[in-house]
Order: sequence, then structure tokens, then C-alpha cells
Amino acid sequence: MAECRRHAWFWWGDGDPIHFNIKRRSEVDGQNVANGPPAGKIRNVILRDIIARGQGTSGINGHPDSWLENITIDNLHLTLTHDPSNPLEKATDALKLRWACNVRLRDVEVQWGEPASQKWRSALSAEDVQDADFSDLALRGARPDQPALRLVNAGRITLRNARPQAGDAVFLTVAGPGSHDIRLPGADPSLSPAMVQIGPEVPAGAIHFQPPN
Repeated sequence: MAECRRHAWFWWGDGDPIHFNIKRRSEVDGQNVANGPPAGKIRNVILRDIIARGQGTSGINGHPDSWLENITIDNLHLTLTHDPSNPLEKATDALKLRWACNVRLRDVEVQWGEPASQKWRSALSAEDVQDADFSDLALRGARPDQPALRLVNAGRITLRNARPQAGDAVFLTVAGPGSHDIRLPGADPSLSPAMVQIGPEVPAGAIHFQPPN
């Protein structure tokens, strides 16, 4: 089991159990050298059978010029915790994906520790993600008015066997003009259209419900 917590301001990391981050060397050094070397690649990664607790958002971030490719997370139990005495904590979502393609998440469970933080939002946030398959996820928002899953400019997303948790008012929010082809095969009958909030900028017909037979 991984147990991660935030330390002093000069400590690398934010208590995040999972951390992927692609950057150009000039961006790390703060030089912003225009002709510096390009961002590297992270691809073909499998994370399996993980139990983790941490005080920071688990970030799986590619780069605008170099997206993560072929990332699989299978059987993850993640708990986000909060230390009210630590002013450095800045966690919002439990798990956050950005700039990634060909992503597979299976059997992922997110729990919120006590005491709760008012900054907490969604169990999973996926922004600028393409060709993703999410199946059998046990997610809920940090509060009833927060979505379990947040998609922004996400395309060709399959959310299998979507099941809202008891008491949730919002399960899924979709935003961004780049969102398209979001499919929910095998959605639980308790997932009503009212629990899916779609931004006005999202193209018509971007969401496809496919209830179980």
C-alpha cells in the first residue's frame, strides 16, 4: 500500500500517489527557450493492483505537444485525504488525466477521507483525452453537487457500466467544444439524464446512452 503526504514547501511532490508529467527541459528550468529540445514521450504503461492513500491529486499528464499513449490502470483503490493544518495542500480532483490517448481504466475505486476539504471536486477529471475506455468505476463526487466524473474536450470515450452512488445529484459533466462520441453502454437504470450535465458549447449528439438490455 502506498501512503503519501505533503511535506514542506521545498519538498518535491504534493503527496500524490500517482504522478506522470511530461515537460520540456526549458519548462522545468523556467527558461522557456524556444529552440530547446522537444518534450519526451511516455507510452505503453500498465499500473495494476494498487492500494494508495494520498493528500494530493494523482496527476496523469502528458504535454500539449506530446500526449501520453497507451496507459492502462487496472484495479486501483485510491483514497484522497486532507490535513487541515497543512496550508500547502491544493488537491481538487482525486485522479486527473490530461493530454492522453488510448487510455484504459478498469475497476477503479475512489474514496474521500475525513475530514473533507472544501476544495475537493470530482473523483476523476479527464481533459484533452481521446480514445479512452473506462469500465466498472466506483466513483462519486466529493459532495452531492460535484460530479463523479468530469470530461472536458474529450472524444471517443466509452464509459461502461456507469453506476451513480446513492445520494448523488450529479454523476457526469461534459464541457468543451471538442467533446464528442461519449458512449455509456450498460448504464445503470438509476443514471437519469438529469444526472448528466452538458455544457452549452458541447456539440449536439455528443452523448449516447445505451442502457442494459
